[in-house]
Amino acid sequence: MRRSHRTLYVFLGAIIVATIPCYCAGYVAIRNAPGEATATPSATATVPPPSPTVFITLPASASPTETTAPGTASPTFAPPTATQTFTPFPTSTFTPTITDTWTPTPSETASNTPVPTATETPTPPV
Repeated sequence: MRRSHRTLYVFLGAIIVATIPCYCAGYVAIRNAPGEATATPSATATVPPPSPTVFITLPASASPTETTAPGTASPTFAPPTATQTFTPFPTSTFTPTITDTWTPTPSETASNTPVPTATETPTPPV
């Protein structure tokens, strides 16, 4: 085997051995992960218990009447209930505002400084 191949194999083997702790840490993290999330149960409407039915025995000459069997409940409508949510802390958003400020402008101030006069500067002979 050539020396360049041997160096490459040692380098790749070192990379494989160096990544083993990362695989172990990933395995531990997966094993310690929280379980499946379950839905929060919501309130449901309850159906009232059935009312007892009274059976009356009539003489044979009476006309037949309809009777209901015991244990049946009349259908009732229950509107759906809203699921309540809780926001633990109000969130605030920074909104910058521009406010007008008054800045005085500079004004001329009288001074006793003499006004400059034009003077001639002598030039050296060339």
